Amino acid sequence: RDGIRASMQRLTEQVQGLEDTVSKCSRDSGDLQEWRHRMSVLIGEVEASIKAKTAERASKSLRGLSPEEETRLGQLTVELKDLGAAQELAKAECTKLRAAMSEREALLEGCLRKRLHALELEVASGSQEEALERAEE
Repeated sequence: RDGIRASMQRLTEQVQGLEDTVSKCSRDSGDLQEWRHRMSVLIGEVEASIKAKTAERASKSLRGLSPEEETRLGQLTVELKDLGAAQELAKAECTKLRAAMSEREALLEGCLRKRLHALELEVASGSQEEALERAEE
């Protein structure tokens, strides 16, 4: 009898443990189903938003603008084109000026190099004081 009683108690404890596990699994399953429903609703909203944005981007018209806003948009578009053209002209002028400046720098460097060479020859051939006086002139 004691063996049967101990066995039955052990089995009862196992049944209670399994019932707790089933209860927890049922709660988890309910939570997961609720989460899945929420996610499917959110995914549906996102897909609808994507479709709306795609349709809006595909549309060439600007719905919802007042006549004044459309006029202003046209003016800004023209101004943008004008500024783009002015920028291109300024870039071309800048390139041209840089080239001219490089040429002048090269010419100046060549002249200064010749002068430096001449002064070095004078120093080598004459007195240092004379060379310094000529350099100061």
